[in-house]
Amino acid sequence: ETRAIAKFVFNKDKSFDEVSRATGNTVGELMGLNRDLMGSPLIPANTPVKYYTDKKFNAVADDLSLGV
Repeated sequence: ETRAIAKFVFNKDKSFDEVSRATGNTVGELMGLNRDLMGSPLIPANTPVKYYTDKKFNAVADDLSLGV
């Protein structure tokens, strides 16, 4: 079974935990999709982050300054 994947760009540095809450994905799911970003505790601003789209975004995304 395949899952739909999309990319988002945050306009501020974010931890995997913050991105997890914003996208509804688990930290493990995000790490599996973004292995190239695991070398640092923070995901740099303006870096595309892959996430599974079958999870709903929640209100935390607004608080995290989710960019396009």
